[in-house]
Amino acid sequence: SNLPVTPITDLTVKDSDLVVATMGRSFWIYDDLGLLRQWDPKSNDAKLFTPEPAILANWYGGMNSNSATGTSDFTGVNPATGMVIYYNLPEVKKDEELTLEIRDAKGELVNRYTSKKDSTYVKYEGGPSKKPVLNASKGMNRFVWNMRHDMLLGAPKVYIEGSFRGHKAIPGTYSLKLSYGDAQMETSAEIKNNPLYEISQEEFLAYDEFMSQGEKTYNEMTQMTNQLYEIQQKLTQVVGQLNASEQAQLKSEAQELLKELKAFDAAMVQRLSKAY
Repeated sequence: SNLPVTPITDLTVKDSDLVVATMGRSFWIYDDLGLLRQWDPKSNDAKLFTPEPAILANWYGGMNSNSATGTSDFTGVNPATGMVIYYNLPEVKKDEELTLEIRDAKGELVNRYTSKKDSTYVKYEGGPSKKPVLNASKGMNRFVWNMRHDMLLGAPKVYIEGSFRGHKAIPGTYSLKLSYGDAQMETSAEIKNNPLYEISQEEFLAYDEFMSQGEKTYNEMTQMTNQLYEIQQKLTQVVGQLNASEQAQLKSEAQELLKELKAFDAAMVQRLSKAY
């Protein structure tokens, strides 16, 4: 990989990672030793590898990208702040969708990813970012799950000063299922608490329940706001086409409804703000 050409003076295995000491070129850590142990060079079959246990990190990780190389010319590169998931694929048909489902110990869906790009995604200032897409290339693929629940909905073109990321998954055991065509692969994964913080599992469970309910309520509110705003736009067009003399009562009722829709929308979102 990127190890310099230099004498190796010592080797040790620490926490399932291989640590290499060099003569004058610092020390290096190979932190995918668990992956190497599962690798069968004679097999080209589809395989979902069991990830290394992941810690709820609070550092910046230079390996968060699915295509990260782990090298930098000027600075050290921290490990990913998410769970690094590797999977090997044979040739996958272009029309086949690759999906990754992540479920908690109760079997409830935490997050779902796909190899298909979201054709409905609209980018705008203050809106949600695009959801990561799975690689479906032949051979070894890498995906970094940010260890968060699914993203929150946005109100199109509404600038919201905040994050749309779902809340952090809590320490525990999770199941991973990778599927495409008739193929299904499953494994388990573990999230560990950050040892620098004394947080009990009871506190994590309370946090998870509170955040899950809050996100559910927010999504319901946002979905309702989006649907009613769409109705408002259509009703505005209809009102403009109604004949004031022949359809006076209908137009009056439509205008009253339009007034209520606008009042509801104004209470839910601020559509005038376009920047921080």
